[in-house]
Amino acid sequence: METLPTRNALGYGELFWSFRQWLTRQRSSQWSQVLGTIEGYELLMARQNGWFVLFYSYEFDGTRFSGECRKWLLFAFSSVESQTEKITARLPVGAKVGLRVDPSTPSRSIAEFRI
Repeated sequence: METLPTRNALGYGELFWSFRQWLTRQRSSQWSQVLGTIEGYELLMARQNGWFVLFYSYEFDGTRFSGECRKWLLFAFSSVESQTEKITARLPVGAKVGLRVDPSTPSRSIAEFRI
């Protein structure tokens, strides 16, 4: 398996980001549906746990945008490699994924899949 880029995160900012993503998901049911492309991954480590970040790109009304989806992972119960291998095997770089895009602010999107 290829090594994922990893950086350390303090945690509080990431928790806020996760809450904001949850709120966006709640509001997105009426947004436009588009297909995006998985572009890459990153791990944000906060002590022994962290977030798996999936980066994607999409086109809306002829303009290209990008976004990201994060999933909190508890590495204490399994290894980092085993969890990230499962995700990257299911969602490889270049794969198409369903997204919802806010038509009034197309740079705002939410992934319709769960990591």
